[in-house]
Amino acid sequence: MIGEIAIALKALDSAYTICRDVVGKTKDVNDWAGAVNNFLFAKSKVDEHIKKAETEGKEGLFEGSALQEAMSIRQQKDQHEAMMSRIGRAYSDAGKSHVWGQIKVDAIRIQRQRDAKAKKAAQKAAQEVDSDALLLRQLGMVFLCMFGAVVVIAGIAFLIFGVGAA
Repeated sequence: MIGEIAIALKALDSAYTICRDVVGKTKDVNDWAGAVNNFLFAKSKVDEHIKKAETEGKEGLFEGSALQEAMSIRQQKDQHEAMMSRIGRAYSDAGKSHVWGQIKVDAIRIQRQRDAKAKKAAQKAAQEVDSDALLLRQLGMVFLCMFGAVVVIAGIAFLIFGVGAA
């Protein structure tokens, strides 16, 4: 897991450097769209690996102290925010600030849809776990009742046949 995160962080750093250089040198939005997409893809992979490691309860995401880990995460966030600001300025410089505004609105809408879908999937998974537990409880009760019925029948048979034989 640590190796995957390290590779993803290196890819993000490389994508950031390329994106920073391309966005700073070219004026046309279409010329640097690929570099921006690569940066955002690398960022999503890092976020995915960190989230996966956190949900699996992995403590050692980074080597070193907790302070070093917090600093690494903060640096990645600052780098992402700086790049997004630079991209926004580049859209504005190209006279397409309205396009950037629409992109941000669309991104928020898409993220809300993803969050709702993930929440619904989590609720469905929890409901399936609950229904499986209920099924197991009900099966346990059935077997317990069957065992009790066998004991009662055996007791009655013992009283009827056991008393007459003595």
